[in-house]
Amino acid sequence: DVPGVTAALLQYEGGQPGAFAVTCLLEHTATVHLDLVCDGMLITFTGESVTYDDGTERRVVPVGNDPFLTEDRAFLAAVQAKDPSLVVCDYAEALATHRLCCDVRDAAAGGGA
Repeated sequence: DVPGVTAALLQYEGGQPGAFAVTCLLEHTATVHLDLVCDGMLITFTGESVTYDDGTERRVVPVGNDPFLTEDRAFLAAVQAKDPSLVVCDYAEALATHRLCCDVRDAAAGGGA
């Protein structure tokens, strides 16, 4: 059973805030992006570009490669070469992300985190 919409606010070990939101209500991918809110700057990463917005100017820089495709290709190369150092995200990072997602799921279900 998967909730239709989940959102989480969190605080990283260094004190920085974080927010995640995800939905499975659509039958297609509407958007996948990462927003970094910095002092005086919003930086948005998508598969097509990186956008820098300081409130007075918005600059869009196209990316050379689709980052998801690049990550997939690196994974396949690592499997073929039997070389784990070729992957973009190592096992420890992936496991930490998985644990964070499980904590968010448990908190959304009323189990706390």
